[in-house]
Amino acid sequence: MAKLRGDTRAAWAFLSPWVAGFVLFTAGPMVISLYLSLTRYDMLKPASFVGMDNYAELFTDPKVGTALYNTLFFTFLHVPLQIVLALALASLLCRAGRASGFFRTVLYLPVMTPPVALAAMFLLLLNGQTGAINELLGWFGFTGPNLDNRPDLDQTGPGADELVDGGQHGDHLPRRAQPRAG
Repeated sequence: MAKLRGDTRAAWAFLSPWVAGFVLFTAGPMVISLYLSLTRYDMLKPASFVGMDNYAELFTDPKVGTALYNTLFFTFLHVPLQIVLALALASLLCRAGRASGFFRTVLYLPVMTPPVALAAMFLLLLNGQTGAINELLGWFGFTGPNLDNRPDLDQTGPGADELVDGGQHGDHLPRRAQPRAG
């Protein structure tokens, strides 16, 4: 085997975490699934090899046809229609004029509600003075982490800044092209 050059070794060093993750979490489970598909296995007894019998049974099951129809219907009708509807709404929002901010808020509110609720729950549970988890730890004589007042945990980015200033500045966002006069 030829000796690896330094840059090739470096490339493999950088690729090795991805390769390990791929083997452990993608290729390995796929191989195990293929093996289990060729066995009769009920988790209580050891797997017994049955070959292609599971696939023969699969093709004679009437529910498989219904499942394939539903999958194809969803893939080829629902997904494209959803994309077209999203693009149509986006183009309407670009032309909405003065009301565009209101409509963007109405459409984006369901996306932002869960993270805001999660942040509120985080503050309620882990607040350094009145948080439920720190209070519970205090009953057992432990001092809980004061996670809401630690500057080393302040990892906010531009998205959080936009939430805080209400989108008023948006310095990191691209500007919409203005038509030239003339």
